Amino acid sequence: MREGNKIVLQDQSAKAPDKTYPITFRLPVTLVEELKRESANSRVSLNTLVKQIFDKYILWERHSNKLGLIPSTRPFLAETLKNLSDEQIKHIAYNGSKNALKELVLLARGDLSLHSFVSVFNEWLKASWMAYRYEFDGKKHRYVIHHNLGIKWSLYLSDLLTAISVDLTCVNPHVVIRKESISVVFP
Repeated sequence: MREGNKIVLQDQSAKAPDKTYPITFRLPVTLVEELKRESANSRVSLNTLVKQIFDKYILWERHSNKLGLIPSTRPFLAETLKNLSDEQIKHIAYNGSKNALKELVLLARGDLSLHSFVSVFNEWLKASWMAYRYEFDGKKHRYVIHHNLGIKWSLYLSDLLTAISVDLTCVNPHVVIRKESISVVFP
């Protein structure tokens, strides 16, 4: 199944369809026209587009905004990371980002488990500009994340995901870093 910038391969047989509820909103005409244009350009129905917008807000934006996550440009991030040592990147991942991410998982899902982390991580990836592939075989969560930010971003993601995995499962994930991408397998 392809959704935007991701490919998800998992067993869909266990997933029951969501019940729906019809609802009406009063919106400015200009907003509705823009939504219709976007749905046509994206080749999805207006209903699907609006559901995606609501999902993104409920699953990601309402929590990330409260915890101080901010959008940044790719060039800014790449230039900032380029000037940091590997030790500084590890320090940021282990001492700052890990705790912020754990707070986000706790706020968004109500517990600190690997399942909850993977759920929030998937929402972060959906909200990001990074192309990725996610697979779950019933036992292991596998990711390939392509980011175009260089080896320092790969190192940062590796350190952050390792710190989170060790905290939640006491097991290191299998991580392979490359200049523009990272592969991760969580047990």
